[in-house]
Amino acid sequence: MFLGARKLAALTGAAAITTVTVLASVTGVAGATAPPPPSPVKIYKVYYNPPGPDTRSNAQLNREYVELTNRGRHPVSLTGWTLRDRQHHIYRFRRFALRPGKVVLIHTGRGRNNAVNLYWGRRSYVWNNTGDTATVRDAHGATVDTCGWNGTSKGYVFC
Repeated sequence: MFLGARKLAALTGAAAITTVTVLASVTGVAGATAPPPPSPVKIYKVYYNPPGPDTRSNAQLNREYVELTNRGRHPVSLTGWTLRDRQHHIYRFRRFALRPGKVVLIHTGRGRNNAVNLYWGRRSYVWNNTGDTATVRDAHGATVDTCGWNGTSKGYVFC
């Protein structure tokens, strides 16, 4: 259906806005954009309950981690991205790029960051053993991937 210029000009208020919006979406104009392609960065594994007692030692805290992988063919900048749990404990990625086909572990405790291991710097556990959800968001706040669990005797989940 095509509205002539006179008919379109005669419309007022909400009817005009609705008509223009519908016409723009049907004709593919007025800033219509395709959604971005899905990110190749995925949560591969969450080790939420490592073996041994919960001593809160740095060594034990670092056995709790989230593993991300880049399944794409190009590096992905994670700068400004976040990793969070349901209680809003937030890890913010500083300047970091995940190379294609590679993984990075985000450990709960303290340590020296490198291309394979990043450290949250916490002195207490993040991931709940009885159930939680890990969420990765990009620098714009859009959810890239999630992984949830209800707790198992294994203490880890593949996503």
